[in-house]
Amino acid sequence: MAGLSACSTATRSSSALQPDWPSVATGNAGVIPRPGIAPATVVDPRFANVAARTSWTTMLPDSKGMNQMTPIRSVTVHHDGLPSPLASTRSRDAQDRLRTIRRGHVNHNGWADIGYHFAIDRSGRVWSCRPLVWQGAHVKDRNEGNIGVLVLGNFEIERPTSAQLNALAIHLKTLVAAYRIPQRKVYTHREWPGAATACPGRNLQPAVNRIRDQGLVA
Repeated sequence: MAGLSACSTATRSSSALQPDWPSVATGNAGVIPRPGIAPATVVDPRFANVAARTSWTTMLPDSKGMNQMTPIRSVTVHHDGLPSPLASTRSRDAQDRLRTIRRGHVNHNGWADIGYHFAIDRSGRVWSCRPLVWQGAHVKDRNEGNIGVLVLGNFEIERPTSAQLNALAIHLKTLVAAYRIPQRKVYTHREWPGAATACPGRNLQPAVNRIRDQGLVA
């Protein structure tokens, strides 16, 4: 996957943003509350380690260019595929990388926002990206109810760190549990039918296979 030309579907909506982190509707797991509506939800404490979107950008998504998220049924793992590897474990370098990706998605691709819902850096930090109330832009024609998880780096030319893989395993388990996603619905980008891409890279795909083989039930 080319980092600045990832895949999406056309998306439209016009509501305000809410929330900026995962929440689970009581007795209605997998359903994302409507934007702008204060739902009867509690923030899942398992997401307490996720850094808020505002920790890396002050830019808001263009809500008129997005669709409301449908009930969640799948997760897809990506790498950013940028030409330069991300060797640094510094927080500020991860923030810079996220801003670069968002600029590419918005300015080059013409999208409403960064296409992914979460990102994981080389220190194992998990970052909130596109709010989950909005459908993502990360697998062409397959974005409905699909959470996009980006592992920062180009894993055709570098390897993920152990901290990154540990955080990915924990985060996938958390998403599967919080939204009742069947383990068979945890994909990598290249596993989707018709996805002509090497994403998430030759050095990350085997690790995702191992994470799934070990089980995603927390």
